[in-house]
Amino acid sequence: MVGPASLEGLLRDLNHVIAGRQAVMCGRSRLFEPSPGDPVHVLMIDELAVS
Repeated sequence: MVGPASLEGLLRDLNHVIAGRQAVMCGRSRLFEPSPGDPVHVLMIDELAVS
């Protein structure tokens, strides 16, 4: 099971990626085309998961 500190780090890293994309796309486009160097990131949280 992943601990709270690990999850916080994961969310901070993902937020960094998102903020970087926002800065690049700001005022230019709302369309995102994923590529191998800039893939789509999906975060799934299963609040009912039990270990």
